[in-house]
Amino acid sequence: MRPYIVPLTGAVLLVIGIVIVLANSQFATVALVFQIAGVVLLGFYMVKEMLPGRSKRKR
Repeated sequence: MRPYIVPLTGAVLLVIGIVIVLANSQFATVALVFQIAGVVLLGFYMVKEMLPGRSKRKR
């Protein structure tokens, strides 16, 4: 279950950012940081899964 830590963390960061804005719109900048971090983590995971890795190649 270790490979799922990165996308789960990204999704949790996005949700935290949304909850922060819903709770208090004055912290929109802080929420934006959480959301950007979540998107970066999810994007990293997607690219990593799409590109063929060295461990997936058969010798």
